[in-house]
Amino acid sequence: SSTTVSIDVLKADSLITWSAPSAITYGTALSSTQLNASKSVPGILAYTPAAGTVLDSGANQTLSVTLTPDNTNYNGTSTTVSIDVLKADSSITWSAPSAITYGSALTTNELNAVASIPGTLVYSPTNGTVLNAGTNQTLSVSFTPADTNNYTGANANVLINVNLANMTVSVSNASRPFGLNNPPFSGLTTGLRTGDSITVTYASAATSSSPVGTYPILPILSDVSGRLANYVVTTNAGTLTITKALVSMTIAGDHNPVLLAQSVKVTSTVTSALNPKPTGTVQFSVDTVNVGAAVPIVSGVASIDLVLTNAGAHVIRGAYLGDINYTTTNRPVILQVNAPNEGRLVLIPQNDGTQMIRFLGDGVSDYVIESSSDLVSWTYLGNTTLALDGLYELTDGAAPSAPIRFYRAVKF
Repeated sequence: SSTTVSIDVLKADSLITWSAPSAITYGTALSSTQLNASKSVPGILAYTPAAGTVLDSGANQTLSVTLTPDNTNYNGTSTTVSIDVLKADSSITWSAPSAITYGSALTTNELNAVASIPGTLVYSPTNGTVLNAGTNQTLSVSFTPADTNNYTGANANVLINVNLANMTVSVSNASRPFGLNNPPFSGLTTGLRTGDSITVTYASAATSSSPVGTYPILPILSDVSGRLANYVVTTNAGTLTITKALVSMTIAGDHNPVLLAQSVKVTSTVTSALNPKPTGTVQFSVDTVNVGAAVPIVSGVASIDLVLTNAGAHVIRGAYLGDINYTTTNRPVILQVNAPNEGRLVLIPQNDGTQMIRFLGDGVSDYVIESSSDLVSWTYLGNTTLALDGLYELTDGAAPSAPIRFYRAVKF
């Protein structure tokens, strides 16, 4: 006999072996390096995400695989692993810029870094900054990617040299007369950057009492903002010229008019309100002809005694010849000389007590000169001798012993 029984034959399980792959960097497409599961039976492995997929950065991202066996006697299976996708690095390309000169603000000529991907570049110092002069100064840039999920930021530095700027201070020349205070000095400054609080004043060692001559005017720079170290400063000194000062001068006779042959003292004063006072000499002249040597000034005064023998108006001139500090000048006075009437006697006391008797006759006659103590008794002194223009002179040697003395001239 025979009989039958039933038996269930179940599908065998398939098996997938898949180790978690190493981390990759954003931008790396999935490949067999990551999608490398192995199967226990022949069949088809289907991955999710598929090969060629570029994952965003992130940790523990799931990779899945499903096995479909070729033999239907096997059950399919699936499994997962995790993968870390790291952020990709960004990069900056930035060449060291050429040197600039102090006063030039930073621009895109210097701040010209290029990033490897889109994003924002932030510079330090910023565009428009004016750096102090110096070598190997650091410029920095910080890059923030537009896609911060998948890229890291970056930083870079370069060095720049900032050369000294040229500044020139030229002092203007000035002049003044001797004895006065110095005038306000001035000058021209070029190359100074706007905003730098460097001020320039000017000074000279010359004072109001400095003698005539030339003196340097020097600039004095005040650097309240600490910017002077950024410049190469060229200074062109000015010159203060002290010229001779004017004097105040007068001239006069001790009497005017005077009689022909009468002595007159002509005095010239030469003064100044300044110190030291004028020194030197005064040259006197009569009608443009110098009289004797120049007379030294003593306490501001120079004098000369003149005897004029020609009647009329005469120009008496005093010419101050100047000194180291005072300029020359001259002043005239008109001295009127009148001829006395015939027979006029003029007495000129002498240093020894005698009397010089000067007598103007008629120019054609001789005269007897007599003296008296009482106007009653007359004593003969001598005869005159005819002289040019009728002018006669003789000396009374006995005059010192007489208590009083009268004189007369008698024509014969």
